[in-house]
Amino acid sequence: MPKSKAEGREKWILLSAPPADPTAVTLTEATAGIDASCALSSADSRISAAASATFSDPAICDEIAVTEFGQSNYEGNIAPFRFWSDDGTSEVGSEGQVRDEVFQAVKEKDTELYILLRDTSKLSRDALEVGDEYELYQVVTDTPQRPSSREGYQKRIVPLAIRNAWTGEIAGAGG
Repeated sequence: MPKSKAEGREKWILLSAPPADPTAVTLTEATAGIDASCALSSADSRISAAASATFSDPAICDEIAVTEFGQSNYEGNIAPFRFWSDDGTSEVGSEGQVRDEVFQAVKEKDTELYILLRDTSKLSRDALEVGDEYELYQVVTDTPQRPSSREGYQKRIVPLAIRNAWTGEIAGAGG
C-alpha cells in the first residue's frame, strides 16, 4: 500500500457530553457532536502527546542516574475560524454546514469538551463509520487568543488543557 497523505484527512468532532465508554465511542455518540473539520485552521489546531515527565531514582548499585518516563503529557490548541453574517453577527450554518458553531462551543474559558480525532486514509468529509480508529481527548478551554498574524481568515487560538486521552474504534449502537 502507498503511504497515506495527511492533507484533508483529519476529522475533528466536538462532543459536549462524555461518551459512556471512551475506548469504544458509539457511532451514535460520535455523530451527535459537531463536525469541526472544515471550521478549524489546519496550521493552528493540534492535539498531541508531548514529552513525558521524567524522573531518576537509581538503585544504590547503579553507576549512572537512570532516567525513567513518568506521567504522560499532552498539549493542544484549537483554532476555529470566525463566520460572520453581513450584519456582523455570528453566522450559524445551514444545510448541514458548520459555521460559527465551533467558535461558540469553545469561546468560554473552562468549557469541558471531548474532542474525537479520526486520522486515517479517509477524507475529512467522509462520514464516521463503525470500526474507524480514533483518538479521544477530554479537554478544558482557556480564553481565546487573537492570532499574531492578520493574514488569512479571522480566527481565534484557544489553548486546551488535556485532562485525559484514549484510543479506540468507533463501536456500533450497542457498544
